[in-house]
Amino acid sequence: MPADASAALPPRIEVASAGARIALIDAARGLAIAAMVIYHFTWDLSLQGLIGLDPTADPRWMWFARLIAGTFLGVVGVSLVLASRRGFRWGPHLRRVGIIAAAALMITAVTWLSYSAGYLPAFVYFGILHAIAVFSLAAVPFLGMPLLVVAAAAALCFAAPFFLTGPAFNAWPLVWLGLSPSPPAAVDYVPFFPWFGCTLLGILGARLALRWRPDSFWAGWQPKDFVSRAIVTAGRWSLIIYLVHQPILFALTAVAAAVVPRESFEQRFAEEMTACRAACVATGVSDTLCEAQCTCVYGELDRLGLLRRGFDAQLTPEETVMLDGALRQCRPVPELPEASPFLPPAPEPPVPPALPPAEPAPAPAGP
Repeated sequence: MPADASAALPPRIEVASAGARIALIDAARGLAIAAMVIYHFTWDLSLQGLIGLDPTADPRWMWFARLIAGTFLGVVGVSLVLASRRGFRWGPHLRRVGIIAAAALMITAVTWLSYSAGYLPAFVYFGILHAIAVFSLAAVPFLGMPLLVVAAAAALCFAAPFFLTGPAFNAWPLVWLGLSPSPPAAVDYVPFFPWFGCTLLGILGARLALRWRPDSFWAGWQPKDFVSRAIVTAGRWSLIIYLVHQPILFALTAVAAAVVPRESFEQRFAEEMTACRAACVATGVSDTLCEAQCTCVYGELDRLGLLRRGFDAQLTPEETVMLDGALRQCRPVPELPEASPFLPPAPEPPVPPALPPAEPAPAPAGP
């Protein structure tokens, strides 16, 4: 080919050349990182006690977090397909995975130190970066497998937590698989099952999309305005944004918590316990048994992650049902009242209908 022949190629082919970035993928990644910043900011505000909302317990925020993680992991699969459309190159791929793995280990170290110092309720042992690093390697064999095999593997990943869990997976070396019935607490936990299924769906979707339209079609969209360019730029720098945004937000919310006058959580807890005991004692139960019940009630709320929301009476109907079952063990002594500050009173037993007065016995017949 002549030296100047490349100038005659259509621009759309140049955009889709091997190694070129596709703006649509960066936009998807940028939207996910923007959503993650919003979630983490809300989480920090809740952790500092500046808002009553608990995003780790609110079903809407929980699904929001899952959508964010699923988007990141799906983009991993799409990116692998696009990176291999001119042949897979292990060298650059392993370098990228190494960078992500190093960042994941740094997150584990920093959150462990923060957890040990009492700043965090738990640490990150297998979060989103750990998942991206592992999934980026585990997904490579699926790039050339039949689409039905990829789809079946994705379905298996999503189904595994429902059928394959067992106490053997409680061991620390296996917790990352996601098959433990009671995994250790973590502030970010993205185990292999079911989340690897999102990456496989990304591979499946990208391969189907490239069959439908060539990669030059998907590379045709380019950001035109400030907002779209900002989203694409955020997607290109998503790892850096991920690493720096949470320390900044955590520091800002900690400063706000120190200067904004508010009732301390310890003071609120003491007031709620006092009110609970007083209401219990008023029913004629001894103070010792009332204190035991109230301690059990708030202990169950804390175990379920509903303590702050329970204080503010923000429990959803589903959470109330869940708490109702857990609080049954808080009433082991018959003397304890059935009333709970977070549960509706038990229904009164039905009153049996009054029987009609008995008919007078007939006088015995005379001789």
